[in-house]
Amino acid sequence: MTYSDEEPWLSVHSLLDFGEVTAQWLEGDISYNPAYGTDERPGPNEETALIVEDLAAINRAGFVTTMSQPGVPPDEEGSAQRASLSGFTTFEVSEYLEAATCLTDIIIMRFSPMMEVPCTIPISIWAEMKASIFPDWMGPSPVTTREGGVGGPMDIEIFGEFDLPMLEVLANSTYVIMIDPVWGRNDVLWDMVRRTVCETAPAALTP
Repeated sequence: MTYSDEEPWLSVHSLLDFGEVTAQWLEGDISYNPAYGTDERPGPNEETALIVEDLAAINRAGFVTTMSQPGVPPDEEGSAQRASLSGFTTFEVSEYLEAATCLTDIIIMRFSPMMEVPCTIPISIWAEMKASIFPDWMGPSPVTTREGGVGGPMDIEIFGEFDLPMLEVLANSTYVIMIDPVWGRNDVLWDMVRRTVCETAPAALTP
């Protein structure tokens, strides 16, 4: 990693700045993300290509995603994923996201980024990995990814390139987790979030 890799992140001073840089990373224009990837694989997972257009728009509108995955239907071994995303936004936008989920089955959790969340919801199961790698003492669950159960100051401290005022912006934001409960479904969550963040909330919140 070089200074030029870090430079875009050093100029982040708001959620909109953060979202723009994250969108550029998702689109491949920036190779480094302080919260994701390795030197060998600095970019998003290959599966992110399925949702990158929606994610880029969502991030540029100020809902900065720190985790996302598309839904993947169950295969013959029983592996599957739920469509889900989580990240930082304003309290006001989070209220519109919550309102959008009403009378739907989409799950939403909203909380302070400084608060640790004790509950978890499985979003990925990988039966093959469980059978071949996980030791017996870990129990019978094939769950490999969960939402919730983490959070708190650790989620903010990983952004070491941010100055103190920007870390305070994150600390005072609202962290949102949204999950489609139907394994493999991809035609509900992304449209809901993109429409709410890019159209409904801005129209309602613009003076």
